[in-house]
Amino acid sequence: MFDNAKLQLANLLTENVNKIVMYHKFSNLSHNIESSSKLFEQQLIYITKAFKNKILSSPSSRQTGIHLTIDDGYQDFYDLAYPLLVKYEVPATFYVCTGFINKELWMWYDKIEYLLETTPVKYFEIVLAGQPHAWSLTSKIEKENCALQLQSILKSFPSNEVSAEINAISKLLEIEIPVLPPYKYSACSWGQLRDMDPELINIGAHSHTHPILTNCTDEQLSFELKHCTELLQKELQRPIKHFCYPNGQSTDYSNTVIEKLKQLGYESAVTAFTDGYNCKDRYKIRRCSGVESMHRFKKHVNGVEHLSKKWISFKTRNNNENNVFSR
Repeated sequence: MFDNAKLQLANLLTENVNKIVMYHKFSNLSHNIESSSKLFEQQLIYITKAFKNKILSSPSSRQTGIHLTIDDGYQDFYDLAYPLLVKYEVPATFYVCTGFINKELWMWYDKIEYLLETTPVKYFEIVLAGQPHAWSLTSKIEKENCALQLQSILKSFPSNEVSAEINAISKLLEIEIPVLPPYKYSACSWGQLRDMDPELINIGAHSHTHPILTNCTDEQLSFELKHCTELLQKELQRPIKHFCYPNGQSTDYSNTVIEKLKQLGYESAVTAFTDGYNCKDRYKIRRCSGVESMHRFKKHVNGVEHLSKKWISFKTRNNNENNVFSR
C-alpha cells in the first residue's frame, strides 16, 4: 500500500504531468467498466480536498492538473454522475456519440453483453474471420468472459461486418435485439445534454457511430467526424472543441484523423491509454481509468501509475539496447 508520504512524493515528481481520468458508465454497484456512484463521490471528495486548485476546466488546459472525462453518452451519467459533479462543483468533459444520442443505434458492444446476459443457450460456437470459437455458457462468469472475448475479436472488424456478425450471433443465441436499448444501455437525450451546465460540463465529440477510425474509408471518416460535429453544434448551439477517439488505442487514430480534427476546429483529442511518456501533443492526450478501487484512483491522480510505466519503458528500452550491443 502507498501511504500519503509516497503519494505526495509521486505527485511532486509528476507535477508537470496532466492526470486525465476516464469513465464510461455509472451504476449503484461497480461492474466491469461501470463506476459505482458511491466510489465516484468518494473520488470527487478526495480531489476537491487534495487538488483544490489543480482541477482543470478542460482536457486541453494550458495549466497542469486533473480533469475528469466520461465517454459515450450514457443516460446513467446524467442520472448518477452529473448531480455529484454539480454538488462538488467539479468540471468534466462528456464525450458523446451522436448516433447514440439521436436514438439511431445502441453501442454494438452493449448488444453483445445484452445477448449473453439474456440468452437461454448453454453452449455457443461460431466462426469469426475464419477462426472457430466455442464457449460454455452455463454460468454468469462464463457469459461475461464470452462477451469480453467477442468484443475484443470484433473490435478489429469493419463496422458493416460487426453489424452482420452481431446479427448472426443474435440468431445463434436465440435472442432478438430490441430496436431501442433497455435503460442499462440507453443514451442521454438532446434535452438532457442541453440541461447540463455548460460552465461545468464540456460536451465533446466521440464520432457518430463509434467505429475505429483507422478502419474507415476516407468517405466514412469524413462523415463520422463532420456529421458528429455539425449535429452537436446544431443541437447544442455552442462550439465543440474536444474529441475522444473511439476505442482510443495508439492504432485507432492517425495523422490523417488528427488533421481532419484540426480542420474542424478541435482543440484537443484524448486516447484511452496511459504510458510513461509525458506527451504534450494536445491531440494525443493520455488518460487513466477511474473505475478501479479508491486506492488505485489515488495512485493514478498522484502520478504513481505514470512513474511505474515510465520505469517499465526505461527498463525495456535499456534491455533492448543491451541486446543490440551483445550481438
